[in-house]
Parts: sequence; C-alpha cells; structure tokens
Amino acid sequence: MVGDWAKELGDEMPVTSPHQADTLLPLVPAPRAIFELINSPALPPDGRQSLRFLYATGIHDSELTGATLQPGLLLLANGRIVPLDSRTASAPLPSATVEQLQQWVLLAAGQTGLLTRFQSCGRIPRPSLLRHAYAIHSLENGMDIFALCRLLGHDALVTTEMYLDSAMADCLGPYRRYHPLLSPRTPTADVSVEDVLALCDAPERPRERVALRTLYATALRESELLNLAPGDLDPAGQRLFVRQGKGPKDRYAVIDPNTMELLTGLLPDGNLLFPWSRMWLWKIVSRAAKKTRLDQKYPNLRISPHTIRHAYATHCYRNGMDLATLGKLLGHPVLGDTVLYIHSSWDKTLDDFEHTTGGKSPFTAKSPGL
Repeated sequence: MVGDWAKELGDEMPVTSPHQADTLLPLVPAPRAIFELINSPALPPDGRQSLRFLYATGIHDSELTGATLQPGLLLLANGRIVPLDSRTASAPLPSATVEQLQQWVLLAAGQTGLLTRFQSCGRIPRPSLLRHAYAIHSLENGMDIFALCRLLGHDALVTTEMYLDSAMADCLGPYRRYHPLLSPRTPTADVSVEDVLALCDAPERPRERVALRTLYATALRESELLNLAPGDLDPAGQRLFVRQGKGPKDRYAVIDPNTMELLTGLLPDGNLLFPWSRMWLWKIVSRAAKKTRLDQKYPNLRISPHTIRHAYATHCYRNGMDLATLGKLLGHPVLGDTVLYIHSSWDKTLDDFEHTTGGKSPFTAKSPGL
C-alpha cells in the first residue's frame, strides 16, 4: 500500500522512503483554482484540452498517450474504462507526451499563481495534480470510495483511502454550524467562548492577534501554526494545508472566512506567516492571559496555546458537533484521543438524555420483556 501511494505522489515533493510517503498528502487547490489552471490563456489549445482530459478522467499523465474514445462518453485508458463528460468528449482526444504535460502545467501554474503557492510549501506542481484533484473533488461531491478505487485503477482500496484524509467537504457543514466563530450559540465549558475570544483579542500587535485567532479557528498545534506558509492557505476551499504535523503527517484544517481574510492580509516574514519559536508563542498567550486576568479566573489551569485547541474541541462538541467530524478536524487518527480533548459537563449529559429519550429511561417504556 505504501509503495502504491508513493507512486501516486509522483515527484511533487522529494520522498526519501516508502514509509515517509505514507505521511504525505498531495497539495490540491479548490475546484475554482483547477478550472483557472486548465483554462489558462497562457496555454495553447492542445495544452488546455490535455489538462482538461486529465482532470475529467483522473488518468495518469502517462496514460493519455494510447487512450481511445469509446461510444457512450467513455475513455479506454490502460485497459480500464473511464466515464467522460459530454463537453470534454466533444473535442478530439489530445496526444501529448509526459514532458509536454509537465511544461504546460508549469506554464499555467506560473500564470495563475499556483506555482508560487506550491514552491512556498516545498512542492512542485506536476500533471499528477489533476489526478489528485479528480479524486479529492469527486469524494467531496459524494462519490463512493469503491467506485473511485475502480476509476483510478488501484489494485488495493487502502491506496484510494489515502485520499479521504484530504477530502474535507464533509467537515465544512458541521464546522459552520457548530464552531463558535460562526455559530450564535455560546456553550459553557471550562474556558468559555467569551474568555477565549478576549484572549485572542488581547495582544497589541496585529500579527499576534491573528495567530491566536487562527489557533481557535483551526485547532492547529503550536508547531503547525509556526510552520504555516502563505502557500498553505486556500481561501476558495476554506481550508489550510498542514504540512508534516504531529506524526509527522500531512493533513487539512477547515477555517472560517473572517480568519482566512486576516491570514491572507499578513505579509510573510521570510517564508512563514509566524516566524517565531514555540517559547515566544507561549509568551504571547501568557501575556494575553495576564492582560485579560484569565490566569486569575482559572488559577488551576495553565493557559497555553494548547488550551485554545482544547477549547476548540470542547466548544464545538458542546454546540453539537459529532465526534467523528471533530476528530478529523483535530487531526486525530484515533477517536479515543478526541474524547480526551473534550471537557464535558453534567449539564451536557442531561441535555443529551432529554433530547434522545424525552427524559425517560428505556426501562420506563412500555416494551415487552422489560
């Protein structure tokens, strides 16, 4: 499986071992950015049509040469059948070498700004970008994982499942409904929403305020925040690309539009948005806690950047977010880790009991055998 995934990643980034490949995810922009790429005016007509075929079918760049159109909007590539949309199928099947496809991708990426984004993340846009986008965008639109496995030509389902870590559309709805920055609800927790927002607004320097708000908006770990580069921002997709987080492993994080706007307005210092040490980030939070007197309000709690991550988990859960979605947003591979992040209360337990049972125990229901 790991070897198959290493082949999927191609040469977008340097991969030193099959084990390392298992921790990497492709950098894939939102559909709008892909449309801009394949329709770039810098490309010749053959280039635009070739990149469109790659995105429409998800085939490897090496499979384009030798592919044939079949009746019924189908493409035969390397022995497997792939469906086509009518607009793509209406044009002649392009014939392009792998080298030409690479040149066209780099040309279009340079014209649309994707090249700068990839380079700031240590990546190189390759034709495989369009295959990755096909897979992730199809999953986000609701495609079944088994169907995608067959369309991509994977021998093992576990290879296709690697794309699930990049598909975040299923998290956007719950995030918008339950994150306190977007939801009008104000759940009670060990650290209240109002206190966290006051903490985020306390620093005098704008960059420091944006840093703390980003922690609360995304639940990034300290190292993940400090490693954030401009190219990791995807405003159209409402997400951040988190490179080599805990594990180390790549992941994606969802973010609200207001915080994203603040991030995109920051001028990077070097190649990073927050070029600080972890100790400096802790000092920012500590000073903010003293300024807002939260250190006195919560004398038994050492307020740190990680406190904000715990508050994110607690507030989203208290607002009603399910544990599976919350675990994915936190980047937890095991659901048990997510449970440890949540500070629940007896009130929450009673609320859930009332909602699910109407306040009645199953043993009070008139059911036979009870």
